Amino acid sequence: MKVLIIDNYIAPYRVDLYNLIAESVDLTVCYGAQQDTTRDQRYTNENINFKTIFRKHIKIGSRADFSFEIPKIINKGMYDCVLVGGYDSPSFMYAISYMRRKKIPFMLNVDGSFINYNQNFFLKKLKSYFIKSANMIITSGESSAKALEFYGANLENIEYYPFAFSFPEELVLPSSSDKIAIKSKLEINEDIAILFVGRAMECKKIDVLLRAYASLKGDIALYFVGTTLTNEYSEIIKELGLENVKFIDFKTGKDLTDYFQACDFFVLPTDGEVWGLVVNEAMINSLPVITTTRCNAGLELIDNGINGLLIEPNDVEMLSNAMIKLIDNQELRDQISYNSYNSMKDHNIVKNKEAHIRAFNKFITENAVK
Repeated sequence: MKVLIIDNYIAPYRVDLYNLIAESVDLTVCYGAQQDTTRDQRYTNENINFKTIFRKHIKIGSRADFSFEIPKIINKGMYDCVLVGGYDSPSFMYAISYMRRKKIPFMLNVDGSFINYNQNFFLKKLKSYFIKSANMIITSGESSAKALEFYGANLENIEYYPFAFSFPEELVLPSSSDKIAIKSKLEINEDIAILFVGRAMECKKIDVLLRAYASLKGDIALYFVGTTLTNEYSEIIKELGLENVKFIDFKTGKDLTDYFQACDFFVLPTDGEVWGLVVNEAMINSLPVITTTRCNAGLELIDNGINGLLIEPNDVEMLSNAMIKLIDNQELRDQISYNSYNSMKDHNIVKNKEAHIRAFNKFITENAVK
């Protein structure tokens, strides 16, 4: 089986997935760029075990590109299946339009999607055009599928995969003694340590987290890992007189895992996360998560009140109450941690690979590419 994936740039976590897929199929991945320039360049993965094509392109922004080479690449390989990595880049749009015009069946990957009821008529029609053009869509779960259906996708043509890139052995349930030891190593001395991991972006709503943190009482600290202390955040901290707000340098690997295992719960107060892979990272370390209904990872992975907490976005009081609920109840934190551990047992990169292989086989059976 020959498969072509048209992607934007080398994302280290996807390299691991593509390596696994390449064990079962003859895989070629067509990239536009080496890296996403908005990400810390220390986050890399050079262990590539599949064929690659780097198309000549015009760079557009930090992630997108346009390439006239797309038709030649699609036709030259005589692939059994072509998977387009999305519809948010001009190269993706060109690939979709070309294959639709030439009646070449193809698959479309959609990591996650939301319904935008305020979207203007032209943009909605354009999005619907790309979504409806695909013979099959592969996406991360039912919440995304509902949005795709809104834009014209046929639910019968949607396949699902777990949006997960951790290996099964990475799932851990740290003991109390483990947490104490890691806290000591990291010099986390507070009774309660709250964690946020990620870049300083408007959609993350760090300002909401800081304002909610202001209402908390007790020996508590808020740790930001890999987050730039911007002027905006500095002003909020000064305005509210916040203490124990700590900004830690970018971390990867075991250094980052230590923070997930040392802290008492994790918060991602986003108002628009296509997925939110950091939620996966917290949950595979059995760390209780608070996130919002505008985070697809939260919608797909969290059973509210059982293995995490879901709140509405941009609601300082609701976030504050959710944090207080976890701070005041050690038993609840422990139960959510245990439930999170159990809920992630089948949510890993191996299951992701298996779902992709099933989808490829089904696609080829139903839409043999000539």
